[in-house]
Amino acid sequence: MNTRLFFNSESIDIDDGYFLRLALSNSGYLDLLSAVPPAADVIGTISSIYEELQEPLKSICDLLLFGKTVCMEKLPEALVESILKIRESGLIALRGNAVSLNNLYLQLVDGLLYFSELPHGRQTLYYGTDSYALACRLGTAPSRNNVLDYCAGPGIQGLLSASHGAHVTAVEVNPLASELSLCNASLIS
Repeated sequence: MNTRLFFNSESIDIDDGYFLRLALSNSGYLDLLSAVPPAADVIGTISSIYEELQEPLKSICDLLLFGKTVCMEKLPEALVESILKIRESGLIALRGNAVSLNNLYLQLVDGLLYFSELPHGRQTLYYGTDSYALACRLGTAPSRNNVLDYCAGPGIQGLLSASHGAHVTAVEVNPLASELSLCNASLIS
């Protein structure tokens, strides 16, 4: 399997992650995600208040959280610019003037932006309740330890460990998950 057909981390640089985070911060998306309790179902929680949200935050949630295709005119200009910068990564799909994520959603985990697979029955690129439970046990104290993230999936455990100072070796047999992990790592600013 050639993962370059799906994700391409080499097309992303650290500035892309910085500008994406800035655009999402200015739009209110990061504040919205930060308001959801860590153990809560983010999609379910935001769904319950969706009708109370204003545009363009509704459209941003449609795109980044609910997996919908959104017309780019409904999104803030800075977000569109950020999306267009990472389109070669395979994270983003463009269809005319509409944009969607390739069966992914963008969440905030312990301050890190993180692409993973939309929840469904047989996920392999996900951040689920087991991932959350493990992340809680990682701790937030700075670490100079070596960490092995075995069966890394899209890499959140390794990324969280690295953000706290650990030297991380991630191992993943699924090339699609491995490349998504590299995309996620490239977006950390």
